[in-house]
Amino acid sequence: KIMNKRFWVEVRVSYDGVTEKGEKTNMKETWLVRAATFAEAESCATETVCAYNGVENVGVEACVKRNFAALWVSSSNGDLDKYYKVRCEGLLVNEETGKERLVKRDYLVMSPNMLDAYETFVKCMSDTEFSEYEVLGINLTPIVEVLNGHG
Repeated sequence: KIMNKRFWVEVRVSYDGVTEKGEKTNMKETWLVRAATFAEAESCATETVCAYNGVENVGVEACVKRNFAALWVSSSNGDLDKYYKVRCEGLLVNEETGKERLVKRDYLVMSPNMLDAYETFVKCMSDTEFSEYEVLGINLTPIVEVLNGHG
């Protein structure tokens, strides 16, 4: 049994920040953290947000476990990269029995736009064990950044 089984946690935080116009406001952001526990995900996100924004108090609104099969990054790196969730359904063959089964999986693709996210997804899927698949949906997520937990 592996003790340090890491998983994806979407951490929604809020803090008092300043807009580009210099007005004080309550900022809300969503960070995705690869962590072994919710506590680790929380502390990693809050520490990073504090450091990034020079603030001392960061509130955690919610922590949600996300099952992403993989995180893929587009080769056409734009400055304004976004995170898209791609949901697909595909056929996997069981090595031992030779039987096919239909599975649904979510992938996260970092990309400048939806079309590029789709193209990146298709390119990366060619290296997976799926014999065939179809894309059920591509959605822009609110995620601003992905962190790889502590250590």
